[in-house]
Amino acid sequence: MKLADDNNADIHTFTVHIQVFTTESVTDPKRHGKVAKTTTTTKTVTRGPFEFDTSHSFANFQCKVAGALPCHKALLPVSKFEWKFDKESKSAPQKRLTDHAGFDALVKAIKKMQVMDNVVVWLRLPKPTKDEEVSPW
Repeated sequence: MKLADDNNADIHTFTVHIQVFTTESVTDPKRHGKVAKTTTTTKTVTRGPFEFDTSHSFANFQCKVAGALPCHKALLPVSKFEWKFDKESKSAPQKRLTDHAGFDALVKAIKKMQVMDNVVVWLRLPKPTKDEEVSPW
């Protein structure tokens, strides 16, 4: 039989910062027989942070992300969610967070860290689908 304190010991709090990116391709006009040049730029907007803990579900996580952006949960590009810890190097690969299995992997990684300090997670995703109620980016 587990005590209530034992259940709380398994719950870890973490902070989530959101990076929303957009990519734009701009084509420079052709000049005197030269090929038109296309350049791609990526703009990133940071949202959040918000606190979350490992006792909640992936659906609750999506609601918190939607609230931090702000947009409707249905407009989130969940299939393109990627995350990494703040303390990882910039060259470290980002992990997928596209479904319950990806969220469970994040939770397990946080619990495995066994640190007393707050864990910081960066969530990266493309700009959500346009919504009339969303403030302009």
